Amino acid sequence: MLPADCRYPAAMNRNERRKLAKQQRRQAAAGGQVTIDTSSLLATAQQQLDQGLATEAEATCQKILSINPSEAKALQLLGLIAYLGGELKIAIDWLKKATKIRPNFAEAFYNLGIVLNRADKAKQAETAYRQAIKIKPENVDYLNNLGNLLVSRKNSEQALEIFQQALDIDPDHLKILNNYGSALAKLGRHEEAIAHYKKALAIEPNYSDAYNNLGNAYVEEGQLSAAIEGFEKAIELQPDNARMFNNLGNALLDSGEPKKAREAYQKSVDLAPEQPRTHSNLLYCYQYDPHITAHLLNDYHRAWDKNHGAPQKAKWPSHKISKNSDRRLRLGFASPDFGRHPVGFFLIKLLENIEAKDFEIYCYSDRLNKDDMTNRLAGASRQWQDSFNLDDDALAAKIRSDKIDILFELSGHTKGNRLSMHAQKPAPVQISWGIGYPGTTGLSAIDILLTDVYHVAPAEDDLYPEKVVRLPAGLSCYEPPSYAPAVGELPANQNGYVTFGSFSQSRKITGEVLAAWASILAAVPDSRILLKYSGLDDEFNIKRIESAFAGEGIKPDRIIIEGGAPHKEFLARYNAVDIGLDTFPYSGGITTCEALWMGVHVVTLPGTTSASRHASSHLSTVGLTKYIAGDLPAYVNIATELAKDLSELKMLRQGLRDRVAGSPLCDGAAFARQFGAAMRDIWQNQR
Repeated sequence: MLPADCRYPAAMNRNERRKLAKQQRRQAAAGGQVTIDTSSLLATAQQQLDQGLATEAEATCQKILSINPSEAKALQLLGLIAYLGGELKIAIDWLKKATKIRPNFAEAFYNLGIVLNRADKAKQAETAYRQAIKIKPENVDYLNNLGNLLVSRKNSEQALEIFQQALDIDPDHLKILNNYGSALAKLGRHEEAIAHYKKALAIEPNYSDAYNNLGNAYVEEGQLSAAIEGFEKAIELQPDNARMFNNLGNALLDSGEPKKAREAYQKSVDLAPEQPRTHSNLLYCYQYDPHITAHLLNDYHRAWDKNHGAPQKAKWPSHKISKNSDRRLRLGFASPDFGRHPVGFFLIKLLENIEAKDFEIYCYSDRLNKDDMTNRLAGASRQWQDSFNLDDDALAAKIRSDKIDILFELSGHTKGNRLSMHAQKPAPVQISWGIGYPGTTGLSAIDILLTDVYHVAPAEDDLYPEKVVRLPAGLSCYEPPSYAPAVGELPANQNGYVTFGSFSQSRKITGEVLAAWASILAAVPDSRILLKYSGLDDEFNIKRIESAFAGEGIKPDRIIIEGGAPHKEFLARYNAVDIGLDTFPYSGGITTCEALWMGVHVVTLPGTTSASRHASSHLSTVGLTKYIAGDLPAYVNIATELAKDLSELKMLRQGLRDRVAGSPLCDGAAFARQFGAAMRDIWQNQR
């Protein structure tokens, strides 16, 4: 059966045919050209196509055109036949002919929009949809498709206007209520989105897509219990929907349940093995497995490349490389995280300090919502390209046209990554730099893993598919926020007890981590622990955290759990923490830097993976190796010993910010020189 949005109106009824016959007789009497009634043939062609008889339907349409070459409905139907057969270019040609012959043919413009969109011609599709709406402004299906297209083109503000027009016509239209909510969510207006999803569900309680989108909005709001409930209801209604299992995995991971999250992601991959981003989520989730090894993790990443990356080798261009090895190099950086994000705070000092006479900086940003850090990064670039409206092919073409010499991949397998674009190898040298994702991506198109001696030990080089290149003074350079509050007095001196703290994501706070923290609290009488991050104050997380501590004999009154806050307020809460406790096996990167900047020493337990070594890298760069534990008992012992001497802790706290500021961790000029030397060496000797 042909989809409803690709059907033309029913053939003429008896009265309409009589009216047409009279018109034909008048035309004949006047000596004009007679148009023969082909409505019955059109009805036959439609019926044939509905029955799956595409060849027969095409033959009938050609017969109609032999009788009446200007029959726009037959031209449209031929376009739909080609579309359903996967021949998009032919479909577009037929539909354009239909609209040219009949300029007020709204259905043909609408179907042309559908085909153009499928052919990745979104701008032309938008024009076609708008023409259909101009002819039939009350058609909510036309408005709905245009709204969805605008959302996909990252133009959610305009999409809201279109969806609202449709809701003014039909306030209870389920799909439009759902899509309106999705547009709101794209703009970060999650509370409003939730209200629209709930309205749709009030009309249709078994609307699985609305449950799924409701779950996504709850995740963004940190309401994890409600999110999991929404996803489970959606899966109950659509048990074979890979996307819903993927989203359930996201919520479970944020709830500190990485094992359950892996099961959900794996189910999603099994249902839709062709989806690279779901597979990326599974790899990212493995970073939280306390039993994972670097060797096994790298094997999993190579499997991603085998399924999604290596097949694109056919698209690898033959790069023409200048023989002048000393020329000014073009460095390209691609990321969806150019803003107040670890990538922004770890990148800005490099871009603002690197020698312009030696390097040209190009940034390709998939970030929709911009902030002050986005503006700084753009200001430090020779060329800034907002790439969120470019598909992989278009972005790769842009990078090639910019003649980028070295392209940096900064997202790895995290949300919004463009690994499928990097798999096309648009630059002669591609580097994965671990400021956004730890360790390998697994891609054969990535030549180099840029790291340091702390994240990847020299003896481990053979584990990685990329060539490992190390920066001499640490992986990255940190830019402390200018709005960070002053370091406060040691809280223990006022409270009369020590407060440990972790401001890490809930997904990092696993059962093993909570057990270690319980041992520390048990060893330090009357001590407290402050946990703070978006979503941590959800009922699900509170219950699991308190239960884990209770199982080790720690009462709830010693545990302080808080949700997220604006960044300045978030940083200010470090003034309530005496000692920071790192998570494992996924260590804190930017979290460690922020704690140190706020005068809070951090105790860490590195493992065998890059993800487990973030804090040890930063602590080593600052010269605080005494807080790096060799094993779990040492981790507990370092924290408890540090809590015993408050006078030393006070002294350490007062000088910590100056120590960090004067260390290589914050020396942008020195880092840029070392980075530049590494790039020149890569270009001359290692490509």
